[in-house]
Amino acid sequence: MTTTCPNNPAIFSRPSKRSWYHRLLRSTLCRPPLLFQPFIVRTKNSPLSIRNVVKRANHPFVEESRAVKKRKIDAELTTQEYIVRLKHMVHAMDGNCTVCMVNNPDASEEHDHMANYCSHLDFRAFLKWKKNIWYNPQTHGPICTCCHLPQIDDSLHRWISQGKSAFSECPYPDRTLPLAYAIYCHAPTRRSAESAFKIQWPTDIQYAKWLCGKPVVESKTNTMLILLWFIETCWFQKSDVM
Repeated sequence: MTTTCPNNPAIFSRPSKRSWYHRLLRSTLCRPPLLFQPFIVRTKNSPLSIRNVVKRANHPFVEESRAVKKRKIDAELTTQEYIVRLKHMVHAMDGNCTVCMVNNPDASEEHDHMANYCSHLDFRAFLKWKKNIWYNPQTHGPICTCCHLPQIDDSLHRWISQGKSAFSECPYPDRTLPLAYAIYCHAPTRRSAESAFKIQWPTDIQYAKWLCGKPVVESKTNTMLILLWFIETCWFQKSDVM
């Protein structure tokens, strides 16, 4: 439908409002959505290139993605190195009384008994002290309640079966915590540890709270931290000298 001039309909004719609306609607439907049309900004010294514009627009996101990926890889490498160190630590304890490793390291013939039966250990005092060690799952993650090793890798420490006791399935019973207690009870070793970590433990209770407190460095627990310190700094050096 069109409107015409009454005097000269051939000269004056224009589409009606409805015709204009239909044309606009058809052009809108045929046009691709604006969401898929690239927004191009042409600068004075750069050519008009969708590829260059998109590349420059995504540059900050690419850099951030690379940074995130690098941090993830570094974290994975750090975790793997930590697992290897813990494996060396438990291997060094294998076949040894961990209390004698502190109190009588030269007498290898006496390392044929379990730490709980060692004459250098006050077992009742140890059991009383042991009750003060509680870990926070949100801070430390899953920890074996028997050997106190972090459960971060099956090759290091397999997961305890659901409904089973950690003391019946733990691969490293009667090793780690007696060693941590022996480090405190042996005065020369305790002083060396206090100097290494720049801290003092006036009582065994404060020492226990430090072991299960917030890690002072990138370690799952301070218990593992001080055990690694003893094995790598004290035990391996004595073994090399011997």
